[in-house]
Amino acid sequence: MGRLRNKIVMLSPSLGMGVIVPVAVIYGMVEGLSAVVGLIAIFFSLVAAAIVGVVALTTSLGVFLDDDAWSGAEEREKLRLYRSSTENLARQMDELNSTLEQIRDALRPEGANQK
Repeated sequence: MGRLRNKIVMLSPSLGMGVIVPVAVIYGMVEGLSAVVGLIAIFFSLVAAAIVGVVALTTSLGVFLDDDAWSGAEEREKLRLYRSSTENLARQMDELNSTLEQIRDALRPEGANQK
């Protein structure tokens, strides 16, 4: 039931573009919108809805069919590596900051205002 609900949620923009936009354009055509402009708008709306629907279904197949097989170990390892590289970068930035402060203090005249 959950997978069906997820697919419905993913397809709802496609359904909106494929149903609501043409109905609104037809209403506009009844109220005085040019038929040529209306038909062009309906055509592009249906094409966009088809593209969005195909993309939603293909991505949902990859995401929702492999739920049981995915353990997340690979993602946890990537996250661990990212955290360690970020900590290393922060440590290097601290060292660089202290070096720059020492250079600033060495170049500052003796009587200048201290920060």
